[in-house]
Amino acid sequence: MSNKSENFGIIIGVISFIFLLFNFLIQYTFYKQVIFEKEYAVLIFISIVMLFSYIFIYKRIIQVLTIFISTIYTFYILNHFGLGMLELVILILLLDKYSIFKKRDILKTTILLTLFFILLVTSQLKNNALLIDRLYRYIYFILATILITFLKSNNISFKIERYTFYKNEISKLKNSLKLNQEILKRVNIDYIDPLEAGLSVAELEILENLCLYRETNAELATRLKKSTNTVKVQMKSILVKIGAETRYQLIDLCKYYYHSVGNIDPINGDRV
Repeated sequence: MSNKSENFGIIIGVISFIFLLFNFLIQYTFYKQVIFEKEYAVLIFISIVMLFSYIFIYKRIIQVLTIFISTIYTFYILNHFGLGMLELVILILLLDKYSIFKKRDILKTTILLTLFFILLVTSQLKNNALLIDRLYRYIYFILATILITFLKSNNISFKIERYTFYKNEISKLKNSLKLNQEILKRVNIDYIDPLEAGLSVAELEILENLCLYRETNAELATRLKKSTNTVKVQMKSILVKIGAETRYQLIDLCKYYYHSVGNIDPINGDRV
C-alpha cells in the first residue's frame, strides 16, 4: 500500500484537530468562554491516535479500531447523531481506502451499516425517546447510506467487469476443450510418452526424427550419421519398448507427444 493511502488516517487526525480548534474559537468569540463538551474529548481522542498511529506497525488497524470504537461511543453513550454519522462515514472511507474488506466488501459494508442502524435505534430507546422522534436522524442515515453506496459504485462496476471477463474466459476454455476433444477424435490414437517407455538418448533421437521426417532406416542413418545396421537394431528395440508392431504404428503412437512439445502437427504429422 502506498504512503499516500497510509497518510489518509493522519489527514483525518489533522482535520479533526482543526475542527476542534475551530469550535473553541467560535465559543470564545461569541461567548468569551470555552465550554468543554464530551464530544470534544472524542475529537481529541481521534486526533491523537490518528496523528501518532504512524509510528506503529499496524497503523491501519489502529486507525480503523479507533474510529469504530469512537463511533459506537458517540452513538450509544453521547447520543450525538451528527458526530456519530461523521465518524461512520470516515470509518467506511478508511475501510475502503485500506482495502480491509477485500472479499465481499459490499456485503460486509451493508452488514456494518445495518449494525449501526440497529445501534441508532437502540440508542434512541436507551434514552427513552420514541422511534418516530427526531425522524431526521433516520433520513440522514439513509442519505449517508446512499452516499456510501455511491462511493462503492466503482467497486461494484469493477466486480461486474471482472465477472464478465471470467465468464468469457471460461467460455473460451470450454471451446478450447471441445477443440482438443475433436482433435483427439480425428487423431484416433493412444498417447504414449517415449520418456516413460525407458528409451535411451540414442533411441529417443531416432524416434523423434522418425516422427518428424518419416524416413527409412537408411535415410535416418544418413541424417544421424550412424550405420544403417545400428539404426535397424535400435529401431527394433524402440518397437519392443513402445509396444508397436510396425514403424507406422510407432509414428501414430508417438507423434502426439512431439506435438505437445511443439515439434509436429498431431493430425498429419508435419513439422511445425
